[in-house]
Amino acid sequence: MHDNDSFRLIILNENWMSRNLGYEADHALSIIKALDTSSPLFTISLKEMEHYDWNRQQITLTDDATQRFAQSLEKAGRLTDGAEKLKSLKNSMGWGNPLQSALYTRIFLVVFNKEIIYGGIFLDATSQMAINYPVARVLLDDGKAVISLLPIHIPFVNEDPVDSRGNMRGLAVTDEAKADIEALNSNDSFIDKWIGGLAASPVAQEHRKMLRNPMIKRVLEASGKIEK
Repeated sequence: MHDNDSFRLIILNENWMSRNLGYEADHALSIIKALDTSSPLFTISLKEMEHYDWNRQQITLTDDATQRFAQSLEKAGRLTDGAEKLKSLKNSMGWGNPLQSALYTRIFLVVFNKEIIYGGIFLDATSQMAINYPVARVLLDDGKAVISLLPIHIPFVNEDPVDSRGNMRGLAVTDEAKADIEALNSNDSFIDKWIGGLAASPVAQEHRKMLRNPMIKRVLEASGKIEK
């Protein structure tokens, strides 16, 4: 039997601006790790998870957890359209969904066995903020919230371009950027190379190790949230 609290992704009411996190990891993470987590906006533990895609670093919430998540945002005044509207958003994916707007630059932390492993902010794929520490995207897939974790902000993509074996995969470009990416890529795949360079950068590789902590993976496997 596994403690549901052994893994927690804690979303705070605080945001990037209110805590002056800046763009670099050492400064931001020192602030994030010192924050009070006793009154979070929402907490995702094992019981809230339907599935954790380890290869893509994406957490899919259960239907119930998605509704509670939306209700917490509505209660905090962040989701003005109301939780019920999510029920009509089947098959919606990516930039512009109401959860993403509500969570913009909100701070999150990942806690494992009561130790803060890493933290970062929610940030949409089209943002121009050069954030050099972990970011989360929030997507909707068949009406369920999906949290996508990236080691740094890699513009235009909804998931980490590097798979669990360290290889580059096809880019999951957000719909709103596809036309621009196609145009910019017409000259020697410029944007693909630029995105690949960011994904393979030393700071991205360093933070990717935190996201893919093998101890977290073992607990997720044992709890049946990912396949062994």
